[in-house]
Amino acid sequence: MDGLSKIIPDIKYREFMLKLSWQITEQDMDEIKYMLKSRIPEGKKESLNTALKLIDYLEQKKLVEPNSLGNLEELFRRMDKPKLCEMITKYNRDRERAVKCFTGLSSEDEAGHVRF
Repeated sequence: MDGLSKIIPDIKYREFMLKLSWQITEQDMDEIKYMLKSRIPEGKKESLNTALKLIDYLEQKKLVEPNSLGNLEELFRRMDKPKLCEMITKYNRDRERAVKCFTGLSSEDEAGHVRF
């Protein structure tokens, strides 16, 4: 895999996380911090004052990773945030398709039927 093929997925992930952060409100931030009370030290919560800072912190703690957004999706589901869950579902679906196209491992035919 050349350097560019490693960079593109990271850029797409960062672009997605940026768009996701735009949809996270201040109230959402308070709810996320409360839900993750046991994962975020009390003194750290104040410095996580934007969605991007919070996402970055969750990445540092390995709670969110480019190939593993399940924790974040489950958190949004428990917060009753279907729009945010849908964004993650779409990102995961698009990422899987891109990987299949890139590697030539597509398991679907042109009509979208699964091949065995």
